[in-house]
Amino acid sequence: MRTLLKLNAILAALLFLNASTIAQGYEPSRGQDGDSVSIAAKDFNDNKPTAVSVKKLQQENQRLKQALDQALASLEQTKVNQVNLEKQLEQAATQTQSLREKLWFNSNAFSKFLAKLIASGEQPKQMMVMEHLKQTRNEAAVHEKSYMPVSTELVNKVIELVESDNEEIRKQAIDTLMQISPARAHEAGFQNTPSGYWRPVVSASHRVAQIHEALEHESNMRFDEDPLGDIAQVIRQQYQINFQVDEKDRDKEITLDVRGQSLASALDQLAKKLDLVVAIVGEGVQMLPADHADARSTATFNARGLINGDITLDQLAELASDQVKTPSKVTKIGKYQLIVQATISEQRRVSLVLGSLSTTK
Repeated sequence: MRTLLKLNAILAALLFLNASTIAQGYEPSRGQDGDSVSIAAKDFNDNKPTAVSVKKLQQENQRLKQALDQALASLEQTKVNQVNLEKQLEQAATQTQSLREKLWFNSNAFSKFLAKLIASGEQPKQMMVMEHLKQTRNEAAVHEKSYMPVSTELVNKVIELVESDNEEIRKQAIDTLMQISPARAHEAGFQNTPSGYWRPVVSASHRVAQIHEALEHESNMRFDEDPLGDIAQVIRQQYQINFQVDEKDRDKEITLDVRGQSLASALDQLAKKLDLVVAIVGEGVQMLPADHADARSTATFNARGLINGDITLDQLAELASDQVKTPSKVTKIGKYQLIVQATISEQRRVSLVLGSLSTTK
């Protein structure tokens, strides 16, 4: 499109140049010395136009006009092609949306069918469904294709199988759940934790969940007599968390090398230099005195995936309690949950203890 517009401009300029030759003379910018057009132009410049000169320039003007007409026609055809292409793209978008809706409908209907097979209570059918779900998920991962999420109803049915008395069904259900819905598996108390860290279930705001995730990121920080206020700014920018320090501590110079450690560990060491503790307050992170009312937050650990014939919730609660100091505390809720009201450092120690059990099972 732009090329045609440039061509139009050039041709129009040439027409104008030729048309003005009779009045102002014509200095050819193109053509070889001695060609008929150059000679005719020279005749005009020397004020001795002839019938031959006029005819040659008229022929040149006619040639340029024909070229301009062709360029304009090509431009119009390009516009028509563009309109047609836009219509085709619009049709393709409509068809794509229609196919997506059909795919969603078919996938949803198939998920309901699989949920019914699980609800039938027939173990061969249940095993078949879970094998199908895992295979589909694995194939999508191998071929790097998008994976159509299964329905909530189907995920719930798989979660129900976690309580099965049949150990084979139960193990298959846990494995399937962790593959098709890691978030729901985590909420249900099952995690794939090769790092040995048992993550708490975060039921607070999305921002608090992001803070917990950021705390596990590796730190590459090293400070040499840097003001605490500058350090806080680096942490805010690098980890995208709202990290605040007390105004009276902002100018304190800190020397600290926490490269290769988690952000949680780095903040804990930073706080110890000031005789403070790290705490999640609202939707941000602060360093507070240990006896401050906001120094302790609540973390819920679903330990379902850890409890078996050898490990009980009472034993887990006792292990967790050994990692906190009064006034921090650990409370048992229901059959599987531990509520840990403690500093972030203490909660992390509980996470590591639980995680070590998951890797040795």
